[in-house]
Amino acid sequence: MSVDLGKTNGDVWSATDVDALEAAINLGLNVCTSSTRPGSPSTGTVIYETDTKNTRVYNGSTWASFIAPAAGAATTWTPTITQSGSVTCTVTRAVYQRIGRWIKGNAYLTVTGTGTANNVITIGGLPFTGAAGQVIVGQSVIVDISASTNYAGLVAMPTTTTFSFVPCAVVSAINTYDGLTASNGFSAALASTDIVAFSFEYEAAADA
Repeated sequence: MSVDLGKTNGDVWSATDVDALEAAINLGLNVCTSSTRPGSPSTGTVIYETDTKNTRVYNGSTWASFIAPAAGAATTWTPTITQSGSVTCTVTRAVYQRIGRWIKGNAYLTVTGTGTANNVITIGGLPFTGAAGQVIVGQSVIVDISASTNYAGLVAMPTTTTFSFVPCAVVSAINTYDGLTASNGFSAALASTDIVAFSFEYEAAADA
């Protein structure tokens, strides 16, 4: 068993370092960082990464995370938004957490540019590429400030790298579902001070 806490001669060991070493000895794990993993591991080798707090197993080709890290602060990400062309926005909040391949998060965007009416609103810049075949991955609300209209709907995943919004209701009236093509998009164009807020959960295409 090898234990690598990223220490060199003369470094001061903290209580956390000692705890990690003791845990490694008790569990029989290789303790290292994500940059100092064993160079030629055998299939089934298990490690604990002190920097990512992940426990991983080498499956023959990659280091797969099989025990989720302890829950911590959510990680920020930077969404992009389009409605038939670029639409600028201010990211008030956009965070996610990853547990294995499962990604969950939310975002609150305030529009500062203008989109094109009758076109789908699309979010790019996802934290991770998604696995193929996912359809509905979340819920959303879009606030059209100028028309005092709120659109409640679903978040779809038409590609592995984008979200699209499926409006289901306008104010309190239930409407039919719109499609995900440009011809069946939002009749209103995104404009300055409009709000796009949504939550999501999806499976990443690959291990961390």
